[in-house]
Amino acid sequence: MLEALADGAALAFTPTTIAFVLVGLALGVTIGAIPGLSGDMAIAVLLPFVFGMEPAAAIGLLLGIYKGSMFGGSISAITFGIPGTAGAAATVIDGYQAKKNGQPNKALHTALYSSLIGDTSSDFVLIFLALPLAVVALRFGPTEFFALYVFSLILITALSSGFVAKAVAAAALGILLSMIGRDPITGAERLTFGLDIFSGELA
Repeated sequence: MLEALADGAALAFTPTTIAFVLVGLALGVTIGAIPGLSGDMAIAVLLPFVFGMEPAAAIGLLLGIYKGSMFGGSISAITFGIPGTAGAAATVIDGYQAKKNGQPNKALHTALYSSLIGDTSSDFVLIFLALPLAVVALRFGPTEFFALYVFSLILITALSSGFVAKAVAAAALGILLSMIGRDPITGAERLTFGLDIFSGELA
């Protein structure tokens, strides 16, 4: 584990990789601040151009774009009340009100610090807990998956205060739609009614 971290750090903390990360951050913040654009779109557009680059530099550029766009979306959310990215939708609620109350700088700084702390802590969680979680996930069987599905349905009902009937109907519709097509494990056709479009033959 420690050897893998040391090898990763040796690749990541080079002047070239850091330079590409900074370029990606600048691009990501700019793209994320434009409503209608997102880091995912920028990555999809730039993906063909990074094939000829060094792997560490290419990954650094794409990561910088993605992470920069996560904060960039809060700029338009606070300034105009329009989230630049889907992740900044919640920022509109408090950030735009703070801007209207004459505190745009405080709102932007709060969004920046929150994004930085949340992103960094999630990176550490991923680095140190991904392997143990993968071991647990591989032990999941039918019983565990059934319990997980039941828990998710209970959670939907619990969070839909006052609209239980609508939440249950939406969950049931989602389950029904997810049952159409080929089984992801066995490959058997389910509820296709003999139509190739439902079995994925034409996809």
